[in-house]
Amino acid sequence: MTDLDKDTEAKILEVVKPYHKEEDYQLNYLITDDNIINIFSSINIGNAIKTEDLNKIAEILNAEFIGFKIVNQEYRFAFQL
Repeated sequence: MTDLDKDTEAKILEVVKPYHKEEDYQLNYLITDDNIINIFSSINIGNAIKTEDLNKIAEILNAEFIGFKIVNQEYRFAFQL
């Protein structure tokens, strides 16, 4: 597993931050060995991230949005790198 570079994290955070109420919201994600990145977002935000914003994230990552699921009170948005 690895981390995204800080510039990429900042660009993604710019897209997802409006969906979160916390002033100090930090991007939460996991990159797996099969080159899938899962971005986590609490269900408590009231709505899922819109498709157009998921597409923006895919462009930033140079990846393909492959779907999402709900696990333990959070959305998990998956992108194939």
